[in-house]
Amino acid sequence: MKEAEFKHLIDKYLDGEATEAEQVLLFSFYDGLQEEKSEWNTPVMGEAEEVERMILGKINVNIDANEVRPLIKRFPWWSVAASILILLNLGLYFFSPQKNTNQATDQAISKIKAGGDKAFLILANGKRLSLTDADTGKIAEQMGLQLSKSADGQLIYTVSDKKSALQTGESVYNKIETPIGGKYQINLPDGTKVWLNAASSLRFPVVFTAAERRVELTGEGYFEVSKDKNKRFIVLTEGQELSVFGTHFNINAYPDEPAVKTTLLEGSVKISQTNRTGPDQTIQSRFLNPGQQSILNARTFEVKNVDTESAVDWKNGRFIFNDEDIKSAMRKLSRWYDIKVSYEGNFEHINFGGSFSRSNHLADIIKILEATNEFKFEVEGREVKIVK
Repeated sequence: MKEAEFKHLIDKYLDGEATEAEQVLLFSFYDGLQEEKSEWNTPVMGEAEEVERMILGKINVNIDANEVRPLIKRFPWWSVAASILILLNLGLYFFSPQKNTNQATDQAISKIKAGGDKAFLILANGKRLSLTDADTGKIAEQMGLQLSKSADGQLIYTVSDKKSALQTGESVYNKIETPIGGKYQINLPDGTKVWLNAASSLRFPVVFTAAERRVELTGEGYFEVSKDKNKRFIVLTEGQELSVFGTHFNINAYPDEPAVKTTLLEGSVKISQTNRTGPDQTIQSRFLNPGQQSILNARTFEVKNVDTESAVDWKNGRFIFNDEDIKSAMRKLSRWYDIKVSYEGNFEHINFGGSFSRSNHLADIIKILEATNEFKFEVEGREVKIVK
């Protein structure tokens, strides 16, 4: 088997898309490599470090990366591959009597499914529409604009009466909300595309008639702003104002997160504080370049280079955790799977790394986490307790 085929099989397995035949092929190939280790030492599969990076880059859970690294270097690299593949082989690991969680917990976890396209639209007159239940096609018409739902579930605004739209006086606002376990995409009247993550909302004018295009975000949203050199696009979040004429960026501004994080993928944006409670009351502004992220809270305002793929993983249908503390990771999972998470024990120094498909059931992710033997999960209804 060639390197590209091997990587492809691993990717399909981790995404839950490998057929039974492909799983048999993957594990039988690995068994053959154990018997003929010389085949792994050829340039076909690359150096040990490359194979290690390829596998551990997909799923690794550790308490302290500094403790795990020496172990990887100390043992033959095919042993590392073996341990990771065994952990991922959920069937072999979790149906063994000594490792399996109790039946009641298994049944409770199996009922918790991944989120999906769910949202509500609140019109200017207060009418609340479920976009989840709405049929494809025209939903409503207001202020010279037609609201419709596309076949792939997007909310689209189009001008139906240009004269009425342009003559609008006072700004009239609509609001779109996603529940816990929901996501949605909206095309704004100016052509800007916005993806909302779970438990998020976007308030926006029905028509952008003012000198600026101003919207308000809570939660998390990814923006592809339509270019207009005459009208700035402004996104207001708690403690922050983002200003841009047209570009792509992600804002994470959940109330339960310690900071507002803005990640730029292309173009340039200006980030400004809108309040300050620390000893230094000066309101600061920063400009971001592609690949940079601003981190803003009540006391600090910093900019750093980041992996943008991790910042927009949710939009691309994945969870990507890079040495993230377990509580931060579980907050993301709780919003998508609509669960309440509690902890028993000390989790301060537990960091988590891995990549998962957001279409996976919660049971799949919990089984992988429990395979570390560092903690276990107790599930009752939608309440999940992590026990150290």
